[in-house]
Amino acid sequence: MFSVGRDIKIETSTGEKSLNFFIYPQVFIDGKQVENFEKKFEFKKL
Repeated sequence: MFSVGRDIKIETSTGEKSLNFFIYPQVFIDGKQVENFEKKFEFKKL
């Protein structure tokens, strides 16, 4: 399932960005990518 959804297109203020893998958070505000944000991952065993 890791490779499902490859080449996802995201609209940015400078055009279109293509993501090969969509496993990490992508933050865009007003079409501009934000790099300075806290990433936090959690899981629960069900």
